[in-house]
Amino acid sequence: MQGKRYGEQPPLGLTGQWLILWDGDCGFCRRSVQAVLRHPRAQNFLARPWQGETAWLPQSVIDKSGGQFHLRSPEGVWLGGGDAAIGLLAALGNQRMAALLGLPPLRQGVAGGYRLVARHRHLFSRLF
Repeated sequence: MQGKRYGEQPPLGLTGQWLILWDGDCGFCRRSVQAVLRHPRAQNFLARPWQGETAWLPQSVIDKSGGQFHLRSPEGVWLGGGDAAIGLLAALGNQRMAALLGLPPLRQGVAGGYRLVARHRHLFSRLF
């Protein structure tokens, strides 16, 4: 059930930082986010299950959040799925790897690999 919509501006506590939105019903997703937040360069990161943030999220993010995680930059730029994974690498200081994976042939591979894992995330929740 979707709550009242307040526009597309995040609450003050969620601005000016990297925000990871993930599937709160997915154990694999939760453990993955916890691992990211333990990274030494993740001090400027927040993570929230998308299900609790629908009052302010853009509809396009809500529509895709059941199948992918999203990353919001401190400037308000949204990335989803494989692009969010590449953006996360860059934000954590792995700019070279992110630039390499962002090249056209590799970017499609990252997107496909991400979709495969996302589609089977509940299996991964049981395994990892």
